[in-house]
Amino acid sequence: MHSEHPTNSAAGDCPSVGALLERLGGTILTLANPDAELDPAITGLEFFDPASLERVPRGSILLVPSWSTLDAEGRADLLERAASADAPALVFQGGDEQPAPFIGAQRRTAILRLSPYVSWRQLDALVSRFLGENAPGIPTTATTGDHLFALANSLAAVFGGSVAIEDHGRNVLAYSSLPEQLIDGLREQGILQRRVPDSERNLDQYRTLLGAPGVIRFPSSPGEEPRAAIAIRAGSLPLGSIWAIDPEGADLNLPLAVAKTEALVRGANLAAAHLLESWRASESAQRPREEALQRLLLGMSSGEELSVLGASREQPMAVVGFAATSAATSPRLLQQLRSIVDRHSRVRVELALTTIIGDTLYALVSSESGETAYALASETVALARRTLEAPVFAGVSEAARHAGAVAALRVEVDAVLRACIGADRAVARTTEVQPQLVIDAAVDSFAGQPFLRHGALGRSFAAGTTREAELRATLLTWLELGSISAAATALRIHDNSVRYRLQSLQEAWGVDLSDADERLALWLELRAQAFAESRAKS
Repeated sequence: MHSEHPTNSAAGDCPSVGALLERLGGTILTLANPDAELDPAITGLEFFDPASLERVPRGSILLVPSWSTLDAEGRADLLERAASADAPALVFQGGDEQPAPFIGAQRRTAILRLSPYVSWRQLDALVSRFLGENAPGIPTTATTGDHLFALANSLAAVFGGSVAIEDHGRNVLAYSSLPEQLIDGLREQGILQRRVPDSERNLDQYRTLLGAPGVIRFPSSPGEEPRAAIAIRAGSLPLGSIWAIDPEGADLNLPLAVAKTEALVRGANLAAAHLLESWRASESAQRPREEALQRLLLGMSSGEELSVLGASREQPMAVVGFAATSAATSPRLLQQLRSIVDRHSRVRVELALTTIIGDTLYALVSSESGETAYALASETVALARRTLEAPVFAGVSEAARHAGAVAALRVEVDAVLRACIGADRAVARTTEVQPQLVIDAAVDSFAGQPFLRHGALGRSFAAGTTREAELRATLLTWLELGSISAAATALRIHDNSVRYRLQSLQEAWGVDLSDADERLALWLELRAQAFAESRAKS
């Protein structure tokens, strides 16, 4: 049994499985076969595909999201094939808590269990960052202790133009300051504001950059010099970007100098290592706060959540729910929406905390009366619709002053958000959609508790017949308009026809339309049924 994890690979400069476990072991990765060889070098990682396992590059860690769907025979076969392909390690998530005997017997491939609290995307980023630390870097001689500023100066020396390093929210993290560098108005504005100005041109450039691998070049425009840029990534996770003004880049038909291309690529590797380290520290600090917020929203409070969140017990709070309804709706879209909400809210309110539960992004914000939260939601939805090019909606709760009310506010927000989406209304608070909330609640009640339905509505006439539809329409119209004459006009029939139909349904259904309570019950069910049918069609 190995008592220590070796930190250096026996094969060149590539890190070993043991070195990976030193970095990520314990909380993220757990070794399931302690007698496995930990010296093999890691060169990359690949998601498991049974059809192409033989083509996986030597030294690649295999990621197996489908592990929990395999039976014992399938898992044993997979491990044997992984060992035959010289895979240094295999990572799985879920499955049996106790490793099966064939796992413990495996020696050639390390079997690593991924924590259920870490996504495959996060693991991809963490391992890629770990591997990227072995890439050659750019020599820097800057006197500042900030590595990103040093990196920006190194790149500016290669290009002869100003360089900016930005995070995924387009905030300027670092910039070059060489005396002879070329700089333009857009870069100066970004440095002064520590953020790239919002514009359709800038958004288009970012979409182009993040959608393509490698270095991308952009032509000059009024007030803007030509640029070369590269996305900063850790695996498939976008972390930010590097933008270099290129004084020699006016003619895009001429290729970018090899030295400049290589400098940007190496610079992106170095920046990724730094940003991901910061991201890991931020994630570690943020997780307890997010878990506390989720407990409040789900009504599972232990009484300590407000102190974890840094909120006082007297501080009034409101909940805002955001949702994006689109064919392209995905976890990635929700994360992009969260980034916009975080960036926009934290400079406008004292307290702004966000989390994603299901398909909804929730924000807990300080708000004296709900007006602050409403204004914030309106601004954020408008910005998100422009940026994401997707239909984004927001529901805003009233304000409350104690933690126990947060779960009730979430229920309120869910109802308001549902009404917003149904009415295609971008933003609303409870008071603005109150009638719709009542109808929505009636629809849910009738669907979930069939005994509430008026037996007469389905007893005397076969469902779906023309006669039934005619009687229901007549009754609903008469109940809503309050007079036979008005109902006849709306239905384009004679007054006597309305009287005849009402008399017929009273006799056939055994209802008493002179009873106010019975009229209310009939109207509520008919109105809920009409709304449910309308919602289903839309």
